[in-house]
Amino acid sequence: MGTLYIGNTVISTISKLKVGSSSVQKIYAGSTLLFPSSSVVSPTGSIDTSFNIGTGFGGGFIESLALNSSGSIYAGGSFTTYSGSTQNRLIKLNSNGSQDTSFNIGTGFNNTVWTTVVDSNGKILVGGSFTTYSGSTQNYLVRLNTDGTKDTSFNMGTGFNDVVWAAAIDSNGKILVGGNFTTYSGSSQNYLIRLNSDGTKDTSFNIGSGFTGYTSQRGLVDEIVVNSDGKILVGGNFLTYQGTGSNYLTRINSDGSKDTSFNTSNAFDSWVYTMAVDSNGKIVAGGKFTFFANTGSNHLIRLNSDGTKDTSFNIGSGFNAIVYSIAIDSNGKILAGGSFTTYSGSTQNYLVRLNTDGTKDTSFNIGSGFDSLVSSVVIQPDQKILTGGWFTSYSGSTQNNLVRIT
Repeated sequence: MGTLYIGNTVISTISKLKVGSSSVQKIYAGSTLLFPSSSVVSPTGSIDTSFNIGTGFGGGFIESLALNSSGSIYAGGSFTTYSGSTQNRLIKLNSNGSQDTSFNIGTGFNNTVWTTVVDSNGKILVGGSFTTYSGSTQNYLVRLNTDGTKDTSFNMGTGFNDVVWAAAIDSNGKILVGGNFTTYSGSSQNYLIRLNSDGTKDTSFNIGSGFTGYTSQRGLVDEIVVNSDGKILVGGNFLTYQGTGSNYLTRINSDGSKDTSFNTSNAFDSWVYTMAVDSNGKIVAGGKFTFFANTGSNHLIRLNSDGTKDTSFNIGSGFNAIVYSIAIDSNGKILAGGSFTTYSGSTQNYLVRLNTDGTKDTSFNIGSGFDSLVSSVVIQPDQKILTGGWFTSYSGSTQNNLVRIT
């Protein structure tokens, strides 16, 4: 917007000035730009038009998004085309939305990519339901070089026997992998493993009997977050860890033992699908659950570092459906995406931003929102918000599976 003056008198606040039927694009005083002001920005929640994906994705959805240090974007999912060209289930985009053609995956993956993680060397860990990559056998996990070729220095033998749903890298460069698998390279390994950087099993991380639970709905281990102290938060569809009650969320020490200072046994009534840790060490968890410790908490909760409920965070009646993705911005505000269409009784289609106390942030306006599920939310260093999922429109505009929001 700009302000029009005659002398020192404000005539009006304007967003467009016309002379006759022509719009005035710019007004200068000498060489100084007066209108539009350099401070003018797009309304919060609007589409970032500098990010252009053309016709977007086809043949499926986006499930995972990841950034590298230069601002490039990796998107994984079930899609088979991008902007009309074949692209099987993984792509690298430049910061403006164009495809980075220096990243070549060949024929790509034969099934869905569920997780993508970029390591400190810029290599990309990719996990999912696939059993081949670019025509060669690759069971459920692969590490790619920055050009898209398979990193042959990462040797996982015969790999996993079932789907990889989650991966994370710790401060030592070791790789945590979770999913529905019960073996790794032919040896028993129940749903969670830590690998050395060369793909061998890290035998210093001992999960004992591991997890028990359900694999019929999504992943038994769905989410892994490594804390700054090296402890590991694990969420999913499990009921026990190492033979003791650990309903849907547990915290593990760096050697694989259960962290007994963190107690959520019998607290959740259904699976935890996503987590993020804020700058105070509090844990925001989302998922299918509707109760925590016998108290209603519909699909989202914030926990203290010991696993107790943070009562200063109040979501009211919460969400009417699953929260699939959480991201926390530099101000501590919480972005939540999922399959929901209401938040605390008001319409909110698939994405919302919450203040640090759990109230809706009304300064973040998504208009009519999305037309379908949001499965991945990532905040860029410039605080723009990448959102991927199953949708084909955002706030009334066609946007196939990916959008960047101011």
